[in-house]
Amino acid sequence: MTLIQMAVSSNVDMDKLERLMAMQKDWLAQQAKEAFFEALSAFQEDVPEIKKLRKVNYKSERTGRDTKYNFANLGDVEKQIKAAMRKHGLSKRWEIEEDGDSHGTLVRVACLVTHVKGHTERTELSGSLDDSGAKNLIQQKGSTISYLERYSL
Repeated sequence: MTLIQMAVSSNVDMDKLERLMAMQKDWLAQQAKEAFFEALSAFQEDVPEIKKLRKVNYKSERTGRDTKYNFANLGDVEKQIKAAMRKHGLSKRWEIEEDGDSHGTLVRVACLVTHVKGHTERTELSGSLDDSGAKNLIQQKGSTISYLERYSL
């Protein structure tokens, strides 16, 4: 910023000023990227092992066998990582897109993790609607989105 102020006070031509500003923008972006990866590394040291707090137990209609397992739903995962993310200046959000054609609907979910200094990394997953069970169309979309959000995070 000091260089730009000096350039303005010295009546530097606009081309040079624009190049200086572009250099500053690139430098700041690189600093933000470095800060992001330092924070991510520190986060990975602090994040707890995710506890699988939800239980599933049902008889499969397809195989007739009992199915039992534990899993961590999205809300549980978010609660377990929230403090470590905040401690390291990280936040997350999702972008959701949907494409449909005669072959069905494809849902794309991108998880964006951002550092307070501005750098963002993106992980994108996609899938077709979850038509298992007796879900209506809205439930199919919701199930797919929730699943993709959890796995992209």
